[in-house]
Amino acid sequence: MIKSNSAIEKLNNSSVILDEYVNENPSKSISNYIEKVKSADIEQVKIYLGFVYFAALLFFSFSLFF
Repeated sequence: MIKSNSAIEKLNNSSVILDEYVNENPSKSISNYIEKVKSADIEQVKIYLGFVYFAALLFFSFSLFF
């Protein structure tokens, strides 16, 4: 029960990052974004980096052969 509640809290906290970034003070948007990235969920970062790595791998493999 505690694990499921903490997972739900993680999901809720991570899903509002973009909303908070959009709604906060636009004059300091870069520093706000950096603070949000610093507090990001490590699993989300790993998934994102996996997609970036895969896209780069595809791009370079196509550029080598075509």
